Amino acid sequence: MFSFNKKKNETTNLQALIDTTQSQMEAHESDSKEYGAMLTQLEKLYRLQSLETTGFKISPDVLVTVVANLLGIFLILGHERLHVVTSKAVNFVVKTKL
Repeated sequence: MFSFNKKKNETTNLQALIDTTQSQMEAHESDSKEYGAMLTQLEKLYRLQSLETTGFKISPDVLVTVVANLLGIFLILGHERLHVVTSKAVNFVVKTKL
């Protein structure tokens, strides 16, 4: 989901689980079975968190290109409305490459 108003300091339930798991890991020895199981669980939680945080992001370059293309289209349409296009000048318009 795309959102402009996303708060970065907002603690999610997933982050709370990560914090709880880390605090529980401190109570165990690093070579114990419980510590290994918690470490595996922590790795899974971090993978889920990275999937949650990476979202649909629009590059500023893409936004500038889109705005420039729309402006060009509106200028051409405005000119065509006022004046008859009698030449092949429309072919000089830069075509986007996808």
